[in-house]
Amino acid sequence: MRKKSSFIFLCLLFSILLIGCGTQTPTSIQIDQPELQIDQIKEDKYTQVVKTIKETDWSKATDSDWQTIRELLFEIDDYKDEHILSSYISSLKYYIDGNERMALEFIDIDKNYNGILSKEVNLLRETLNNTDTGKSMAESKKWLEEYENRQKDKPQEPRIGMTEEEVLKSSWGKPNKVNRTTTAKTVYEQWVYSSNRYVYLDNGIVTAIQDSN
Repeated sequence: MRKKSSFIFLCLLFSILLIGCGTQTPTSIQIDQPELQIDQIKEDKYTQVVKTIKETDWSKATDSDWQTIRELLFEIDDYKDEHILSSYISSLKYYIDGNERMALEFIDIDKNYNGILSKEVNLLRETLNNTDTGKSMAESKKWLEEYENRQKDKPQEPRIGMTEEEVLKSSWGKPNKVNRTTTAKTVYEQWVYSSNRYVYLDNGIVTAIQDSN
């Protein structure tokens, strides 16, 4: 009788364990399903956005068409290359409205971009670059880059923290005279320039600058 009772008890215990294990598996599956559903929804929206952009004749688009694409883009915010799709649409809208300067600002997308709208982006960029506004902005950008490069190459005035070598390469150049004081741990130098200008260095590093001008 005892053996029979023990056997029944073990069977019941085993059944409880099986039921317990069985209830955990669906839970883990349910946890993963919402994430998969969200990803699928975004992918479907993304596909819809791309299809809308490619199939719409934007030169004849109504205000409602533009509003629709903006709302669709908002729904896939930060998904894949959404920021590029948004920039393209903004640039296209400004171009159609006759604001070439703003259109050029928004089409300033990485030239190495080879995503799903690369053909459309490159075509719009080429079109805008060939406008008078595009050529003018390209010339201005080139001039600015050349100016910035010249400024980088131009010798700078001495600054605190510069090394001895950097001061020599600065616009002040080589001093007319150097007054030096040496202690157990530090070498103090006063570099004397014309027009009452002085540079003070401690162990080869500028710590003070005096300019009476």
